[in-house]
Amino acid sequence: MLGILNRLIADPGSIQAPTAEPEDTAQAKILRQKLAGLLGEAPVDEDAARRTALALAAERLDAIGPEEHETERLRRVFRRTAPLKRLDVDLLHSSVRKITIQKHRAIVQLKNGQIVEGGPLK
Repeated sequence: MLGILNRLIADPGSIQAPTAEPEDTAQAKILRQKLAGLLGEAPVDEDAARRTALALAAERLDAIGPEEHETERLRRVFRRTAPLKRLDVDLLHSSVRKITIQKHRAIVQLKNGQIVEGGPLK
């Protein structure tokens, strides 16, 4: 268990959202087409392009599910945590949803749904 947490501390980038990249919503597709049209015109209406780009970014951000937000939160938590010499109850509470021991191995489900397996238990 300690080994799993220290691996995540050493490499917070290994924490990944278990879901696929969200697809664009219908509104995002419309905004993407509008932005492409605005950028394809000469001269470019910079204000309209900027407003459309910001609206597109907001639409895509709204489409991100809770797993992606939780993944980012977990990365921040592990990034600011020093390597552990013993288990940290607060870290476990804030980052782990479930721990399973199976055939002398720890299997951890993080709060974003990702499953991380550890080596043999000692």
